[in-house]
Amino acid sequence: MASDRVRCGKTKINVLLDTSMILSLFEYSFDLEYELTRLLGSCNILVPSAVIKELEFLSKRSSNKAMDASAALKLISRYNVVDSDELNTDEAIIKIASKKNRGFVVATNDKKLRSTLKKKGLPVVTLRKKRILYLDE
Repeated sequence: MASDRVRCGKTKINVLLDTSMILSLFEYSFDLEYELTRLLGSCNILVPSAVIKELEFLSKRSSNKAMDASAALKLISRYNVVDSDELNTDEAIIKIASKKNRGFVVATNDKKLRSTLKKKGLPVVTLRKKRILYLDE
């Protein structure tokens, strides 16, 4: 199974959440923690500081996503934050995930980011059928 290759005997997998994955929680109402545990086993869910900044920006706009972004900020407050210097969210995620010996998996629904991560040989978790997470290595 593909998830067995990601686990590699480690006790916890570090999962980086992208803005698109966080916002999809409000669009499709699925259980992120359950799905990640089902797929990867024990996980340490992390949020890059660039994602928090992006959600803060979205929460201040007058759009349909503003309410979701505000709720997302409350939801992710229970996860650990990974500091990043990059202003661009995708660049921050790529840089963090590319660190050797950290065992990062990125959870995203962003096609461009997913493609870039796959080209770098990094594992990616995506949403399928609006409720099931899938590991794409």
